Amino acid sequence: MSSPSTARGLLAFLLGLVATALLPVALAAHWADGVVASTSTYLGTVAPLAHDPAVQKVAEDRIGSAILHNLPTSVVTLGGAQVKDTVTTLTHTVVHSDAFPAAWDAANTTAHQRLLSALQDATPSDRDVTIPLSKVVDAVVAKLSPGGVHLGVKVPADAASVTLLPGGETGKARLAYERLTAANTWLPGATGAAAALALLVANRRFRALSWLGWGGALGGLAVPVLVTVFRQTTVTHADGTAPRAVRLAVWDALTHDLRHEGFVVAGIAAAVAVVASIVAWAVRRS
Repeated sequence: MSSPSTARGLLAFLLGLVATALLPVALAAHWADGVVASTSTYLGTVAPLAHDPAVQKVAEDRIGSAILHNLPTSVVTLGGAQVKDTVTTLTHTVVHSDAFPAAWDAANTTAHQRLLSALQDATPSDRDVTIPLSKVVDAVVAKLSPGGVHLGVKVPADAASVTLLPGGETGKARLAYERLTAANTWLPGATGAAAALALLVANRRFRALSWLGWGGALGGLAVPVLVTVFRQTTVTHADGTAPRAVRLAVWDALTHDLRHEGFVVAGIAAAVAVVASIVAWAVRRS
């Protein structure tokens, strides 16, 4: 029959394992509830992408193609290469102007509303969630008059867009989002409670704190590792029309704080582990 101290040690060990396993999930749940669900936080996160060369290049290609596709055939035929060059030049000018970041923010406000609708609505949809670039299209079309190109061209609102979430991935994303946001209401507290109980029942608390610290460091480091693995295995190969460079740029922007938080937690936990190990050693020596 095991002694009470052995049972307490085993219980403390198991509770420590539970806290370590729950930590990365708790961090991901906090991220989903704070970044994905908040429009202001989401916009602040993706705003710098307006200056990303990959995003700018795709925006130019999509906008230029949409305008040329919707120009009357007679205009394109008569103008030939000159029309295409004019549209390409004006699109490049607008995308690289000070007006593009504001248009990018407006486009992502709409995109985020669509994203939340896809993730939260009672009736699921398999349509792509897109970032509409219609405001940039309008700005380019408005500049076409000085170039002598047809003024009456009308481009459909979503003719120029970048896919944020492919329709085929919506179901999985919705399930993950629902589980993470639901877990955020209790999981951080459960993780802290498991760690506290492990310390409470441990026979040697400084030693237990040291092991909890190393476990927390592993749990924290698991976050950026898992984000990177998901990036390579899923985001890179996702269906949809958005080029790989744009998908990765958006993913990296959205998960930047999550990866950073994982490293910070790992660093703090490792520091706690080192200090607790030193104290535990000093206590044994005394």
